[in-house]
Amino acid sequence: MQRRLADNGDHTSAKRYRPLSVEIGRSWLSSAKFARKAGHWQTAYSAMLQAQQNATPFSFVQSAKLTKAIGEPLRALQELENSIKLTDQVEHPDDGVVIDLTGDDEQIKRMKAKVNITASPSRAI
Repeated sequence: MQRRLADNGDHTSAKRYRPLSVEIGRSWLSSAKFARKAGHWQTAYSAMLQAQQNATPFSFVQSAKLTKAIGEPLRALQELENSIKLTDQVEHPDDGVVIDLTGDDEQIKRMKAKVNITASPSRAI
């Protein structure tokens, strides 16, 4: 019974505290980055999944970097390209080529630019 009440409370609190959820997701993403750089693949993967569960923007970048770090650069590039295509389709259903950088905060603008540069055909991840 207590668990059931906690589950119901989680859904309402998640809606109420969306900004907190975003910050939690960013923290998980940072944890994934640090774990990846330290060579702790499983920890990095778990933290990256937590970030994705919190719908953290651009968590797919850490996922691609982790995939590359474990020795699969082609798969990492495919993941990155697929995620960029999906992001473009969500933002611009009619035109997947143009990315609007005017309406977002500064951090989102930098991340979008970084993703586009990383995925360009002339560069590798």
